[in-house]
Amino acid sequence: LDKAIAKLDSDREQLEARLTALARENKRLKADLTALAASKATDSSSALREQMNALAAEVVHLTAKLEGPGSPIAKALAVPSDARSGNGDRSLADRVRALQKADATS
Repeated sequence: LDKAIAKLDSDREQLEARLTALARENKRLKADLTALAASKATDSSSALREQMNALAAEVVHLTAKLEGPGSPIAKALAVPSDARSGNGDRSLADRVRALQKADATS
C-alpha cells in the first residue's frame, strides 16, 4: 500500500511539474501572439500612411500643374526645406518636388 501511495505521489508531482511547464509555455505563446498581432497592425498602419502621403503629394502636384506657374503651391515649393522630417519620412513638399522632377524628365 505504501508503494502504491508513493507511486501516486511521484506521478502527481510529475504531472504538476508538466502542468507548470505547459502553463508557462502557454503564457509565452500568448505574449508572442499578442506582439505579432500588434506588429501586423503597425505594419498595416504604416503602409496605409505611406499610401495617403503619396496620394496627397499627387493631389498637390496635379493642382499645381492645373494652376500653372503663378500657383501659390509653386511659390511654396520654391522655398528650400529640410530633406527629412523628424521621424525620417519625406515631407509633402519633398514628395511633390520629386513628382515634378519625374514629370519634367518624362
